[in-house]
Amino acid sequence: MKKQAAVFFLGAFFCLLSAIESSAQSGSNPPPLKKVTLYKHGVGYFERQGKISGDQQVTFLFDASQINDVLKSLVVLDLGKGSEKGKISSVTFDSTKPVDRKLEEFGITLDGSNKTGMTTLLGQLRGAKVEVRTGAATVSGVVIGIEKVVKLQGGEKAEIQELVLISESGELRSIGFDQIRGIRILDAKLREDLDQYLDILQSTFHKNLRRLTISATGQGERDMFVSYVVEAPVWKTTYRLVIDSAAKPFLQGWALIDNLQDEDWNNVTLSLISGAPVSFIHDLQQPIYRSRPVIAMPENVSVAPQLAEPSMGPGVGGGVGIGRGGGIATGDGSDSPIKLVTPSRGGVIQGTIKDTSGAVIPNATIHVIQASTNARITVNSDSDGRYRVRGLPPGRYALNVENSGFHNARIEGINISAGSNINQNLELRVGSISEEVTVSSLMALPITDSASAAKIRNEDSGVDVNVDTQDIGELFEYRIAHPVSIKRNSSALIPILQNQVDGEMVSLYNRSVREQNPMNALYLKNNTGLTLESGPITIIENDTYAGEAMLSRIKPAEKRFVTYAVDLGCRISVKEDDEEERAFFSQIVNGEFRVHYKQLKSTTYSLNNLSDHPKTVYLEHPYHKDEKWQLVKTPKPDEVTENYYRFKITVAPKSSTSFSVREELPEISTYAVSNITTTNIEVFVKANYLNPQLKQALEGIIDLKAQISSTIRQLSEKQAEIGSIARDQERMRENLRARGKTEDEKQLVQRYVSKLSQGEDQLERLRIEEKKLLEQRSSSQKQLDDRVRSLSIEHKIG
Repeated sequence: MKKQAAVFFLGAFFCLLSAIESSAQSGSNPPPLKKVTLYKHGVGYFERQGKISGDQQVTFLFDASQINDVLKSLVVLDLGKGSEKGKISSVTFDSTKPVDRKLEEFGITLDGSNKTGMTTLLGQLRGAKVEVRTGAATVSGVVIGIEKVVKLQGGEKAEIQELVLISESGELRSIGFDQIRGIRILDAKLREDLDQYLDILQSTFHKNLRRLTISATGQGERDMFVSYVVEAPVWKTTYRLVIDSAAKPFLQGWALIDNLQDEDWNNVTLSLISGAPVSFIHDLQQPIYRSRPVIAMPENVSVAPQLAEPSMGPGVGGGVGIGRGGGIATGDGSDSPIKLVTPSRGGVIQGTIKDTSGAVIPNATIHVIQASTNARITVNSDSDGRYRVRGLPPGRYALNVENSGFHNARIEGINISAGSNINQNLELRVGSISEEVTVSSLMALPITDSASAAKIRNEDSGVDVNVDTQDIGELFEYRIAHPVSIKRNSSALIPILQNQVDGEMVSLYNRSVREQNPMNALYLKNNTGLTLESGPITIIENDTYAGEAMLSRIKPAEKRFVTYAVDLGCRISVKEDDEEERAFFSQIVNGEFRVHYKQLKSTTYSLNNLSDHPKTVYLEHPYHKDEKWQLVKTPKPDEVTENYYRFKITVAPKSSTSFSVREELPEISTYAVSNITTTNIEVFVKANYLNPQLKQALEGIIDLKAQISSTIRQLSEKQAEIGSIARDQERMRENLRARGKTEDEKQLVQRYVSKLSQGEDQLERLRIEEKKLLEQRSSSQKQLDDRVRSLSIEHKIG
């Protein structure tokens, strides 16, 4: 009997869980995958579209590492039209709080040991209104508790658990667990808590998965569009090139795609994008808290009434304030009501009023205010916290929400158009009703370009779109023309190119790659009209495997060498010669004497064609832009790359030819003419840098410099003599101040006075000579400067 009772308990328990789970699964599977776009930098863009009906929730499961990308890029649209028009009301996702912490927040517990799961759960439902099904009968009431009863069954005592209820009429009833066939919880809030509790428990089955739920409200069946970007393997390219002397080269390209998601791709539109757009990871799912300053309560909190100043103009204004202006006014309770219109000409605003814990707030007062007229209409939320206003004329509106014990809430900037259905939920915070929290309405969802743009860029998309299109620049799209199917955790090769291309069979020689032989190459021109992404390429020549190469990224009309094998039929040797630096030109210009030099070098390439057919060899010769070497007495290169001159050379069968590249590096040695000495001139003459005219000009400058030096020397001597006499004069004046009392001193004073007079005459004469020397130095310096500035002489060194 105990075993039979346990079976009944288990059956009833699963009936209860079934009732709960049916509510938890009120959402639907994600809309089918319609489009996949893969990028070269490691992300994928995914589009989904499918049917929804009425008020519905759609749930997605993403890997924890993908959630940040999804939150950064998610686009959701309700594409209903007319009477079946709908709106996206919310997008919710799992928090990052540990499961144990989240479960602790609920007032119910499911025993993880499963020993008393049924009894424990029903015991926690005390006070909850339930409906119990016992066979064909149904009993409703409030759970009082669970009691154990001992009954005699088949001559044996058995302990039976019974559920005790109190009906609406006040009758107490007990129902044995063995009679219970189903239990339905009638309390909506408790059902919601159980739904969330079970969702959290389910998430523990896949610890790396995060649940994201999209809630849509509306009527009838309609389409939902969802797109997002998540990390995806980089798509790769590989090529085959068939070379045949009887026809143009044939190029075939394949894309290698990896589907490492936990979902099959069935008949999706596949696009492959080459290029490197900017992409990054930004942590949006992790809650962030900021430190805030603590402000102490002021000692005096009484507030005196405010006496407003009178207006300086008419009472009817256009700003924001109290009164009847054209802005959004606070109103005074006497504002006229909004003149509602028919549903077809007006819009609807609806939503739910909740507190910060998520509990609904019934009987909250909602004022809908028309911005242009300040007219309003007032409604109250129902027992589920819901409100709804229909027939609002098109325009801009604000919402004021009031409820005792909560801050007032205000939302501004709500745009309502004909036929629109705005879902605007509000959350009230506990506090004084006199305080108000104001926010701006954010009704628009972001739109991105996609293949489904025609479906979503219209007035019925639920979002107003106003964007400009532009070229995608360096990005290039391969859009597969047929639907593609790839099983999860599988890869596929998909053909993306089959074209005849222009190309020339040549040999390419680069000494740094291989010193003695060039490489067989196809000089390929991309005439496919497509951007060829980088990847390996296999060469088939004359029905035989000929080699492999790596193809770099080639844009349309670009040419590129594809080297795939060593050309053993051609041998190349290289000889280098460097000449000594020599001067070839000298000049005097802008006060400088300049000697121009040349550093010369030559490189000779000897090409020997061992085959029976002529060879076209492209020879790559390195050059260094920073060193400024210049080609001289060398044919103009056919092409120039970033680091090489490229010369095209034809070598006849069984013959040899040579090709020389001569280069020179010009250099200049500069001397200031005013600093040149006689020794410098002697060196220049010996090196043949000077002709007679240059030599005479430089010698004339040296003579002028000698004259200036002589004048400076004489001036220095005069100034030294003036200083000496001036010091003697000062010494004698000091002595005169201490003399004059005795006869001998008076005679000495007369001598000093006579010498002072002679010294003054001598100083006057020396200062006149000093002035002349200063004028002479200035004149000679000006003459030197003018001559240096005016000199312009050239000499070709033979």
